[in-house]
Amino acid sequence: MKKKIQKPFDLEKVKKGARVETRDGHPVRILCYDRISSCPILALIFDGKTETCYPYNLDGSLGLDAGTNSADLVIVEEVEYPKFKEGDWVFRKNDGNRPWLITAITSDCYEMHDILGRQKALVYQTSADVVYRLWTLKDARPGDILVSTDGNRPFIFRGLYYDSTPTAYCGIDATDSIYSSEGNNLWTAFPVRPATYEERKQLFNKLEEEGYKWNAETFTLWKKCN
Repeated sequence: MKKKIQKPFDLEKVKKGARVETRDGHPVRILCYDRISSCPILALIFDGKTETCYPYNLDGSLGLDAGTNSADLVIVEEVEYPKFKEGDWVFRKNDGNRPWLITAITSDCYEMHDILGRQKALVYQTSADVVYRLWTLKDARPGDILVSTDGNRPFIFRGLYYDSTPTAYCGIDATDSIYSSEGNNLWTAFPVRPATYEERKQLFNKLEEEGYKWNAETFTLWKKCN
């Protein structure tokens, strides 16, 4: 389903054909951008019956009016929603260290939980298009807890192999035991994602059960003496 969103006025985009309307949704026809005046844009605003001409500044603000006005010009785009699906991990674009899991989708919102399952957020789908992006393996940092989709096996991420596949410090292998991987040995060729709170707990419980200790500050793993 496509929904209309408004974005800030950008004269260069408008010159290239971007659709324009007023902030309160009235259709706009721009007559010129270079009127010799302090308000160089002239635009016709349609109120449903007639068109009225108004002067605008280069930033789309109405005439000499101070502050935000319902008649200010904005760019209009149609975006396909929902952009993300349930089960997707997303990043807030200005905070790339904390992925969020989309756990539910309503008619106009995403329900999200943080990586530890402790915080919950409701985000409008129209806002998510601007604020969030999908998490990818290239966003992973050494020490992150990830999960291989071949059986949901959690592991501690070391880095990327030359062909962009993950390596690991250690993790739960196919025999349900801790496997400590040395160097840049490939951990899995299957897709991976951030681990949930329950999967992180599963990994550290298994490490404790088998006598291992992980130091998240120095990225070292050792086995405790009996």
